[in-house]
Amino acid sequence: MQTSEDPLDQVFTENDPSKVRAHIVMLTAALKSVKIGNPISVSDTNHLKRLKIFSNISILLTVGTDGDLWANRVNAVVGLVENDQITTAIFTRNTNVHDPQSDSLIIKRIIGVGNGKMLLEQWSNHIGLVRWSQHLTDLVSILEYCFQAKDRTGYPDGGIGFMHDFRCFIYSRSYTKIAARLNGGIRMWGSKTQLHPLQLIHQWYQNPSNSPPEPVTFTVPPAYLRSYLSKHGLVADIDQNIPLTAENVQQWSAVLSSIYDGVKFLHSFQRGSNVPSADQIEILWVYFRILQKLISLGVVEALITPGLATELVEKTITSNIDVMEEEEEEEEEEEEEEEEEKEDVDIAQEEKKDSCKYLIRYLQTLTAWHTASRHVVSSVTCSTKQLHVFKVQSGTPRLDISEKDISCFWDNYARVASLSDKQKSQVMANHPIVLNVVETAAIHPEAALMALGCNPDSTLLQDIGGIFLADQVPIGTSRKCCWCCSTLEQLLRVAGATRSRYLLSGTHATIFPWAPPATLSEDILKGLRKKLLSTFYEEAQKKVVSPSSSQSLPTSETSDSDNEDDFDFRMMHLVDNISLVN
Repeated sequence: MQTSEDPLDQVFTENDPSKVRAHIVMLTAALKSVKIGNPISVSDTNHLKRLKIFSNISILLTVGTDGDLWANRVNAVVGLVENDQITTAIFTRNTNVHDPQSDSLIIKRIIGVGNGKMLLEQWSNHIGLVRWSQHLTDLVSILEYCFQAKDRTGYPDGGIGFMHDFRCFIYSRSYTKIAARLNGGIRMWGSKTQLHPLQLIHQWYQNPSNSPPEPVTFTVPPAYLRSYLSKHGLVADIDQNIPLTAENVQQWSAVLSSIYDGVKFLHSFQRGSNVPSADQIEILWVYFRILQKLISLGVVEALITPGLATELVEKTITSNIDVMEEEEEEEEEEEEEEEEEKEDVDIAQEEKKDSCKYLIRYLQTLTAWHTASRHVVSSVTCSTKQLHVFKVQSGTPRLDISEKDISCFWDNYARVASLSDKQKSQVMANHPIVLNVVETAAIHPEAALMALGCNPDSTLLQDIGGIFLADQVPIGTSRKCCWCCSTLEQLLRVAGATRSRYLLSGTHATIFPWAPPATLSEDILKGLRKKLLSTFYEEAQKKVVSPSSSQSLPTSETSDSDNEDDFDFRMMHLVDNISLVN
């Protein structure tokens, strides 16, 4: 960050909070092509466990919704966990600022209507898209039933029947999201062949000239999985072992291809104009259960040889995409903690690892709801206390940004940075600020929750218990947060604006048009603006042509294509937003 004497302080001379908010939005719009992020910083096992619980609840809230594209993309969950029991939870969602509603946060009590068991047992009557608020109420009802009747007394088939119905209910709401991700896999790896990656693996092994994988034996305890594999000629021995060899690799790859064949009917439901049948929802449960188990057993990883890895890389779309998204799942933090490869590892093996990791992450986005439902149920013990649930509606103060404001910023910046007209034009071309991008600015849900905790003594928060009085407050999201939210957390902590330290799931590499929550103090707003302007200056200077040279200043050759999160976000733009294309 620049010092107080930094000439960059002269770029913005207006310090009215409404103006500072507008400046922040303009700067984030200008930085949308910059790749910057931070890893997850949670190390304590208990805090990580709580973070995972709330992140997985967030995934269960991330479903296709009727008529609200903002609601089905981003939400956040924070709560109070006592003795492995969730007693209080607060939910919020992405809030677009193009339509101002209020200058303050609004907290509403969400009451589960007490029909959680009915929603589960009669899930087949609730297939279809609903408003996000309705899905939240339904999910709260189910969680209340789940957490207070953990033994499922009286439930058909006990725990097994409960998990079947829970997952089918979630699939009955998320099928359009899964359909988009199936299409995204084709766009990502099969743009020319129109094949899904699960089909591409099988196609690869149908060519006898391609080298087989190294032999390996898998122990397959689940009876349902052994039964399914036996349909493809893969029969377990008495110890439940099934080998992968050059002789049966086509049968193994056919198993993966058959999973896609089994769920590809979802393509016809992507637009949400019609709904799948109960039988089709159950088919999803079966196939994604099989896929999740094959991933965890290491079957997919074993099938990706160096040659296949190279083929997958060549088929991967790596074009630059402005708006990128990523869905998180339970295993991702564990992957982040893996040790890096040794420097002397063979290049082909590095390529294999990367291609395998990217593909497995994509496949895990297909099974994310399966994994999340299991984790939420298994991580929380039965509670005798009532579950208190609240929904936060973030205030959306009016943002007045005009072409004149944007021109004024560029004039001041060029003057302070001593740019020639040519250099100014070049920076503007590399970091455009256009009104239609600015108008997509949103208050991110994790930022809204952090702002909510800035004043835990407020009468507004009297009903939510001690969530914001804890030393560490995990904020669960279905994906990593952005650099702006991470920076806000750091500023709040350094300024002592909160009693707690907020725990976030690391950051992705993309900066979105970002609007600060309404209740942030003037000092925090100015700190955000200063940090963003400093970052913008550092990035813009890399693109400025020196008067004595026709060459741009050198930039890292690996800053984009080799950035892991950048790659994931390109992929997830296709995965999550494919329904918006065409």
